[in-house]
Amino acid sequence: MVLFSIYYALVAIKFDKNNVMMHKKITSCNSITENIVSTIYLLSIFILIMKLRVTIQPTIKKGKAIVKDLKAVKELEKYYKEINGEAAYFYEFEGHKTFEFFIDVSKPEKISEIADPMFKKFDARILFQPVVTFDDLKKTAYYNGVWANFSLLHAGKSDMPRHLSAIHKSLKPNGHFHIGMKLGTGETRDTMDRMYTYYEEAELKDMIRAAGFTIATTRKDAMKGMAGPVEPFIIITAHA
Repeated sequence: MVLFSIYYALVAIKFDKNNVMMHKKITSCNSITENIVSTIYLLSIFILIMKLRVTIQPTIKKGKAIVKDLKAVKELEKYYKEINGEAAYFYEFEGHKTFEFFIDVSKPEKISEIADPMFKKFDARILFQPVVTFDDLKKTAYYNGVWANFSLLHAGKSDMPRHLSAIHKSLKPNGHFHIGMKLGTGETRDTMDRMYTYYEEAELKDMIRAAGFTIATTRKDAMKGMAGPVEPFIIITAHA
């Protein structure tokens, strides 16, 4: 199962009766998620939730032309309003001018109606990803592992104990848990208005243990993320 949200992203891994990992390829502009593990239940969740993260990437040539063409910009704005898009973001990825937003879709067949105008006008690559949150994780002792890599850092600190407890509850005995977070203190928002929550190492480990996990490994480093500056981070693996 793969859960996506404007604030959270979760990968829950399940094995079949022969202990073979079940895969489903998810196309994404983020190379980390291009071959993400998933269970067959992804489709049923998609049909149930009907909230999608939509990423539109025109060709490099078309993208450069759009930003210089006022008419094309107005067409894009009109398109966004007509489909009732939410939380729009514009950024550049691997040379492509990228437009991303969230949308509620009433019927699966509406996806082609959303994609067709962008194909025809801008030769765009259209990516659709199902959207839910950690609060939709309601299984008990069901998953073999949960991968939360720099996703819970967008959740409020007051919500973290509840999310960690839900993840622990969803795992089978000795199930694996991976979490990546930024180190520091307080909360802030970046230029794209995304919230980031920072933790001290000891603070985060205490919360993980309080949720019932046993910590196995810890790795610390620093890198430049989508927020801009180089920041320290921590990767923790644990088991239920």
